[in-house]
Amino acid sequence: MMGKFRQELGRVRGQVSIAIGMAAALIIIGTFLFHHLMDWTWEESFYFSVVTLTTVGYGDLTPDTGFQRIVIAIYVLIGVTIFVTAISIIGLNVIEKRQTELAGRMTERNQRLHIRVLELEEKIEKYKTDRERSNTEEEPSPEEQEVT
Repeated sequence: MMGKFRQELGRVRGQVSIAIGMAAALIIIGTFLFHHLMDWTWEESFYFSVVTLTTVGYGDLTPDTGFQRIVIAIYVLIGVTIFVTAISIIGLNVIEKRQTELAGRMTERNQRLHIRVLELEEKIEKYKTDRERSNTEEEPSPEEQEVT
């Protein structure tokens, strides 16, 4: 069981690492691209890459030429797709981890609840049996009913 857990943990770490690496690589590529293509500062280029990939797009930095617009359009089409996929991978792994934790808790609670239900069913059966005994003790037997 522990081996399977470690294997799953390694898979998750690998996916998250790749996703973070892809997002970082896109930001770095965009920063270099925009710094050299647009003659922006490193800070402006980094800022534009992040704003573009996160689809915020403030509009305070814009391309000037048709060629720059084409390059940015290609960067957006490829970059946003990869960036959103990377963020989705990270988010899905967080959700899966949370679901696994909740499933473990639910299993424990279900076991305790099941035990409690069994105890209550046992008490109900005992109550029914006791009640049937007390009812039969109070009722006269068929022979006694005929005599009176």
